[in-house]
Amino acid sequence: MKKELIEQIVPIIETTKEGLMKVVETLQERCPLLINEILWWNGLRYGFWCLIGALMLVIYWFLFKRYWEKLRSDAVIWFGSPCGGESKGGAVVVPFIIGGLICNLCGPVMFFANLTWIKILIAPRLYLLEYVGDLLNK
Repeated sequence: MKKELIEQIVPIIETTKEGLMKVVETLQERCPLLINEILWWNGLRYGFWCLIGALMLVIYWFLFKRYWEKLRSDAVIWFGSPCGGESKGGAVVVPFIIGGLICNLCGPVMFFANLTWIKILIAPRLYLLEYVGDLLNK
């Protein structure tokens, strides 16, 4: 009875062994491509947000310089005209202040929070170890 059982189990074990060998071969072939794609994807994703943050800062400083020169040259009265007329600069100042605050607060946060692309360029193995560690912790 043991012999019959062993004769039935041996083909199952051999089939399982062959299947596992095929899985290992497939993983060995595709693993470098997968790692390369992970690095490219995360590098571009973090680089994109870093670029957006830098652009927000550049746009803010460009607009600041432009409107500051305009405000200085037009002699804008900020809180109403002394003759009872309307202020020239009220429509320009308020959106500039709100937009400037948004750009000035979000720009550096987006820039410095997304510097992971530098880590991917400098030490990709270290980044992959941290990435796998984060996946295991989830």
